[in-house]
Amino acid sequence: MAETPRPPSSAPVSPEDSRAESPKARLRLGRDFNRALLENMADGVVACDADAVLSLFNRTAREWHGTDPMRVPSSEWPKYYDLFRADGVTPLAAEDVPLARAFRGEPVVNEGMAIVARGRPPRFVLANGGQITDDAGNKLGAVVVMHDVTELRAADAQLRRTNETLEARVAERTAQLRQQNATLLGIIESAIGPIFSVDRECRYTSFNRQHAATMAVLYGARIELGGCLLDYMTVEADRDAARANLQRALAGESFAEEAFSGEDVRSRRYFRVAHSPILGEGGEVLGAAVFGHDMTERRRAEEQLRDSEQRYRDVFDNVLDGLYLLDVLEDGRFRTVEVNPALERLTGIPRSFSVGKTQEETTSPENAHLVNEKYRRCVESRHPTVEEIALDLPVGHRWFQSILVPATDHTGRVTRIVGISRDVTELKLAEEERQENLQFFEAMDRINRATQDTADLERVARDVLDLVLELLDCERAYLVFPCDPDAATWTTPMERYRPGHPGLQSLGVAMPTDPEVAETFRLLLAAAGPVAFRPGAAHLLPAEVSAGFGIKSFLAMALRPRTGQPWQFGIHQCSCPRTWSPSEVRLFEAIGQRLAEALSSLLAHRELRTSEAKYRRIVDTAREGIWALGVDDRTEFINARMAQMLDRSAEDLLGRPMSHFVLESERADHQRRLQNRRTGLSETYERRFLRRDGAVVWTLASATPLFDGQGNYQGSFAMFSDITERKRHEPSTPRACICCNTPRATRSMRSWRRP
Repeated sequence: MAETPRPPSSAPVSPEDSRAESPKARLRLGRDFNRALLENMADGVVACDADAVLSLFNRTAREWHGTDPMRVPSSEWPKYYDLFRADGVTPLAAEDVPLARAFRGEPVVNEGMAIVARGRPPRFVLANGGQITDDAGNKLGAVVVMHDVTELRAADAQLRRTNETLEARVAERTAQLRQQNATLLGIIESAIGPIFSVDRECRYTSFNRQHAATMAVLYGARIELGGCLLDYMTVEADRDAARANLQRALAGESFAEEAFSGEDVRSRRYFRVAHSPILGEGGEVLGAAVFGHDMTERRRAEEQLRDSEQRYRDVFDNVLDGLYLLDVLEDGRFRTVEVNPALERLTGIPRSFSVGKTQEETTSPENAHLVNEKYRRCVESRHPTVEEIALDLPVGHRWFQSILVPATDHTGRVTRIVGISRDVTELKLAEEERQENLQFFEAMDRINRATQDTADLERVARDVLDLVLELLDCERAYLVFPCDPDAATWTTPMERYRPGHPGLQSLGVAMPTDPEVAETFRLLLAAAGPVAFRPGAAHLLPAEVSAGFGIKSFLAMALRPRTGQPWQFGIHQCSCPRTWSPSEVRLFEAIGQRLAEALSSLLAHRELRTSEAKYRRIVDTAREGIWALGVDDRTEFINARMAQMLDRSAEDLLGRPMSHFVLESERADHQRRLQNRRTGLSETYERRFLRRDGAVVWTLASATPLFDGQGNYQGSFAMFSDITERKRHEPSTPRACICCNTPRATRSMRSWRRP
């Protein structure tokens, strides 16, 4: 520890003593002076002796460390005295303590260090020191002087922070200026049109790529900064116009105008050019800035649009379909914007009467309601729709097929409808006619089937009249016979009616032919087709008959079968008067014609059946047996007399060969005779058959072949007479038998070959 200075003694000193002690006194005085000097220094001073033991802390050092020097080994100086590196954070190693380095003889010059004493703010110092030796060079210790740079360091840090802030601000502003400059350059370079500036001598001070490219295209020039704009322009008219515009801008005028450059019309470019003066800080004109907007494409697009509009107008005005545009109003109505001439022709409504007006203002309420409904469906669907509509127009009743296309605005609201209408009246009428024809043919097919299903006249008439009730939706359908004005009476052989409307047939009586009915018959017989009778028409109803059977209207025609007298075919409407449509009259007439044909066939068939029954009765009651064979020699017909001869029924014989019933001894001859029929030979001969009871019956046969119109064999026909009794009474003398084919056989009395 450093020695504490002592106060000077107050005892008087003799001269001898003064002389004797003067060197010591001087030495003491010098030591005291040095000690006082060290104690009053602003820098901290620390020293150690030759054994590296701290021997000196001046006042400043003690204040900084907050303690006196202790006999602490140098290895513990950093920890004991809170020594850190210059950053104030990293502890100082023992070998790096400036006093320890100075003790080792290392130079210590402005070494930074921090003293972070407990409870005190960090103190930053610069240490300078060295080793202390005597005149002989012996190490006496070491000393280090520490200069406080805490405030200087703080000021330096503040200055550094200030500089960094300023540099950051400068960098930020520089970046902003660069960004602004890049943005301006980007705007200029990305501009659609050319941009450039010139000084007062018309020399380029800036230009963008678009301007350079334009100058290259128009004049083949490769422009450069500093080059004169006017020198690059090779077209005199362009040069004169540019000079005049730049002079206006250099005079301080700002203006814009449209112009073009280039002589060739195909390569000519159109621009909208804005000229502005460039002003200095004092307001003086430094040059001119020119902003050009290339309008060439827009100009050409406008020309193309005009051409396109003209083409579309030509199509719009000349197309055969009706075209129209409608505005969709906020209140839900539809206003006509435009119509083409075709729509005027199709509707008969002039354009001047419809454009700018709603549907309610241009047509009838019924038509307006119909068309508005289809427009609303288009708006609601928001998709193209196809509509068919029938309208009563000045040109008549017309059918239209329309395609409606909605158009929307940016909000998606349907604001307009584009309509295309085609007059399909003829197609509609053709379709209606086709449907009528289809229904007509379907109805006639049903009528034909009804007339062909049976040969029963009553059933055919009943079925046909039932179909007439259904197909013509009437209340009574009937047949009257005879349709003869001279007949005394007439009746209704067949009648069909709906519940509540029975006619004459239900009474089961014949009606007298009064004058009105006779006149009706005459009209029907004189007419070429159906005749309608109703109140107010050309032909009035027969009063008595109509009143008796509740007839309000009726349609009738005369039927003329090929046999017998005419008939009347008719339908009654009893609930109300009725006018039949042309298609209904056509169907009624066709049914009547088919019914007349059926009557002809059925009446002829009925007569034939009557005649057949009569002739069958003759055949069945004949005394001779009749036997008909088919092409396969099997029985196709046999009468009752022949079956009786064989003691069998006719049904038992049908389909069986005649040989089954011929005596076995005569079957060979029977086959030969059948072969003769195939060759066309007719013969008369005797033939014996075996009855069911085993008895033999003798017959005399007269056989004839049957051929069709083409000469094809169809079978044979024979008549047999029973000669059993005659044979029984003949003498028993042997006689030649024709069936034995002996030389004594007798030839047929008559034979012939069918051509």
